Amino acid sequence: MDKEKSKQGFLGELELVGRGTERDCYVHPLDATKVIKLPGSRKSVQHQNKIDADYYGYLAKRGVKSDCIAMFYGWEETPQGVGLVFERILNDDGVPAITLRSYLKEKEIDLSNVYCKLEELKKKLLRDGILFADPTVDNILVAKKKMGGIRFVIVDGLGSRRYDLKFHIRSRSVFLSRLRVLFRWMKLRRRLLVSSGVVVKGRIEVFLAGWHLWWARKYDL
Repeated sequence: MDKEKSKQGFLGELELVGRGTERDCYVHPLDATKVIKLPGSRKSVQHQNKIDADYYGYLAKRGVKSDCIAMFYGWEETPQGVGLVFERILNDDGVPAITLRSYLKEKEIDLSNVYCKLEELKKKLLRDGILFADPTVDNILVAKKKMGGIRFVIVDGLGSRRYDLKFHIRSRSVFLSRLRVLFRWMKLRRRLLVSSGVVVKGRIEVFLAGWHLWWARKYDL
């Protein structure tokens, strides 16, 4: 991720580590193991922060604790506006993790391992009924382990992209959340395979989708 310095930081300068359509993500000035997400140029806009706070609160009530999503620490007041504090995903050596998009550009990566880790991530989401509404290669970070392994962690895109009735209905239904993940996952996997130079026939995707739906209904997921 590109790093910049903000001149309007609170308690000193803030290190920018990511920028989205609504929010900017900074290293927390008092704890480098955390990040704080603040409204961007339109400072009154808090749609995504509201969605995150609402959905993480719902997961907490359900008792969901998963290592595949960044930990949420709550709201924090700053001179730049109210922000949300999250875990900062780091490699075992303390270096900040990179996005899946950036990781795929590295040389000599094991694509079969990437695919396996992606399937592993999907199984965790289905197991815990976590709604990953916007599964893109930019919303997943790749944390590298000391022994050469990797783990995927979701840092954005949970719940929904809009704070509306559909969000409340889908997010409160474990079955609908799992169904949504299955449909969205096919698109993510297709993009990943295409970017890796692998061609996947459409009929195979349709077959897998049907199998996933049958499996979900059979086991009441």
